[in-house]
Amino acid sequence: MRRRLEKIERGIELQLLTKNQAQVDRAQGDAVAKLLVALQASPTALVHLGSVLIVKIDGVPLVRNLTQPEIAMLDRDPSLPDNPRSVFRALSDAAMAPPEPEAGKP
Repeated sequence: MRRRLEKIERGIELQLLTKNQAQVDRAQGDAVAKLLVALQASPTALVHLGSVLIVKIDGVPLVRNLTQPEIAMLDRDPSLPDNPRSVFRALSDAAMAPPEPEAGKP
C-alpha cells in the first residue's frame, strides 16, 4: 500500500512539474516571438533576458537558452554585448574550457 501511495504521489509531482514547465515554455516562447518581430528591421542585435539570449547577425536571428554558468559569464564581461558575434564565440570557448574547481575543493 505504501509503495502504491509513493507512486501516486510521484505521479502528481511529475504532472505539476510538467504543467508548470509548459507554462514557462509558453510564456518564454511568446516573449521571444514578440522580440523577434520588434527586431525585424534591425540587421544586428543582442538581447539577453533572463536565461534567454537572442542574437541577430546579418539579419539572421539565433535564440539560445543559457545555463547558469553562461549567464554568470555574460554578467562578468560587460563588453560582450558590444559585439554580438563575440558573444557566441565566448560561449563556445567557455563550453570547451575545463570546469573551474569549486571553492574549497582541490
